[in-house]
Amino acid sequence: MERTALISVSKQVLLKRWMFFLAIGFFMALLPVSCGPSAGLKVYEWQIEGGPEDNFNEAQFRLWMPQRDPVEGILVVVLGGNMFALHLADDVGWQNLAKELNYGLLALNFTDASNGKTWSTVEGGSGKASNEGLSKLSAMAHSEELSQVPMALVGLSTGGQFAYHFALWKPARVSTFITMKGGFHRLPLTGDNLSMPGLIIRGSNDLDYRKANLNEIHRIGRKR
Repeated sequence: MERTALISVSKQVLLKRWMFFLAIGFFMALLPVSCGPSAGLKVYEWQIEGGPEDNFNEAQFRLWMPQRDPVEGILVVVLGGNMFALHLADDVGWQNLAKELNYGLLALNFTDASNGKTWSTVEGGSGKASNEGLSKLSAMAHSEELSQVPMALVGLSTGGQFAYHFALWKPARVSTFITMKGGFHRLPLTGDNLSMPGLIIRGSNDLDYRKANLNEIHRIGRKR
């Protein structure tokens, strides 16, 4: 029993450390100065046009793959509305983290729909488009495991809401999520979502509605 407990604690510590560095790396990737892309590695792109009822106008994907195959997971990064995200797949810091984990690195970018719907609500079309885009990229990269391996989702603002809602929508596919600075996360967490590790980040001087929304998610998750 003691050995099992020690192993469990060790896994929790490693997971928390991993998520901490994910969050720090995400903020570093937003800085205006970039290290530039790595040379000689594999990068694939795809895009999907949204329909009149979809909650996005265009979905854009850029996948970076380490030289070692097959990968064991996918690190997915997405920014907020009107914040172009594809450059994150070219960032050396993110690529090094993906290599250390033996993960692929996928940057997502959505442009807003003209019908007023938000792409952070994944059931409105953006979730399906993400799965379709990943399936296409999997074929392009000759890495069929991409359609099955776990996803670690990291998002800022609307991108954080997307990460959170995708985890609610497809919990069996998501290993963990990080949401930062979003303010419209659906409640409550239920079922498989409650056992999924997640990291919620907000600023103490952030807008009140964002603080209230994220505090409530944290309160409910801790209580259950």
